[in-house]
Amino acid sequence: MGDHLRKARLDRGLLQKDVAQQIGVAETTVHNWERSRTAPSIRLVPALIKFLGYVPYPEPCSFSERLIRCRRELGLSRRRFASIVRVDESTLARWERGHPPSGIVRERIDNVFMARQKK
Repeated sequence: MGDHLRKARLDRGLLQKDVAQQIGVAETTVHNWERSRTAPSIRLVPALIKFLGYVPYPEPCSFSERLIRCRRELGLSRRRFASIVRVDESTLARWERGHPPSGIVRERIDNVFMARQKK
């Protein structure tokens, strides 16, 4: 994420403090992200994606990768995302590790994916 942020900032001729103001964080936070000293918290990922104008993550190949990417793009913790799809957090963790659901639960998650893609 840091490399993407730095490139976008420099391409637009912005200072780190300008980016920090747009995203709503401290200038040192942007500095640390750009140098990969720290990673953005999940709740800030949507603001970073908005700033970048694109999603800096690779295209998902599996259901679990799709699930993780969707959750990140929405800026949701595992707990919050699990409550949206009405499952236990540990169940969601298992799905993210590569053991996907089936049936009605899979349909609920696919609906979240589809709603996300329409935005």
